Amino acid sequence: MKPALYVSRMLPPAVMASVRERFRLTAPPVSEVGPSRQAVIEGMREAEAAITTLTEQIDDEVFKVASHLKIVAN
Repeated sequence: MKPALYVSRMLPPAVMASVRERFRLTAPPVSEVGPSRQAVIEGMREAEAAITTLTEQIDDEVFKVASHLKIVAN
């Protein structure tokens, strides 16, 4: 089974193609306006890894629900 990845925002097409080959996305990335806080929390609930931007607040509340999370990149 592919590792679970949360991507908060759409990345360049070539990167997204590579991501989709290697990972199972926990939620669809958004393309324009950033995801809501609830969307971030839900997306990270099952994720083993996450790619977020600096505008998403990743704090204790998020880490508490992200019990499978091993790495966050932003």
